[in-house]
Amino acid sequence: GNQLWDVRRQQQRQIAEFPDIPLTGGVGGISPDGKTLVVSIPQGIQVRSVDRPSETARFTAKSPGEVMSIAFSPVNQRVVITARGSYCAVWELSEDGLQEKHKLLPSPKFGYYPYHPTAAQFSPDGRRVIAGGWYAAQMWDLDTNEVTHSWSLPGGTWPSFTADGRHVFMANMNGTGYILRLDPD
Repeated sequence: GNQLWDVRRQQQRQIAEFPDIPLTGGVGGISPDGKTLVVSIPQGIQVRSVDRPSETARFTAKSPGEVMSIAFSPVNQRVVITARGSYCAVWELSEDGLQEKHKLLPSPKFGYYPYHPTAAQFSPDGRRVIAGGWYAAQMWDLDTNEVTHSWSLPGGTWPSFTADGRHVFMANMNGTGYILRLDPD
């Protein structure tokens, strides 16, 4: 099974153990409050309680394919999930389950898009999503569902927002990192 550890403290401690989650092939994300785990397993996407790891999954949703990343919004109960084949979507978590709400389609107007997205993240305010894959990254405004930025970088990209949401950091497989300013000062 998989274990969840708190590594922010001076002394690391195990928070939970999920014996029924396979050790290989799963990707997961933890809610900002640390109480919910969303994980990809062979049976689908599961929502689990961190406080009660021995309980069965609260929900299991159909998987969009081979999941590459899962990340929670810092401000609400949404997750962004990426999967092979240019899949990137925002899912909503509610008492009724986990449901796909916004499929983020790559924009052809930029001429390149993240194929096989390997990572995605919400902005600190939860209003934007950035996803990166082989050779490219794109950012969407979730209010309009439109692509607002697009970058082509060699060697794949793993993007993340800075804490203030004004910059994006991207690294690629050849060890190069980029810091990109989103809005001029």
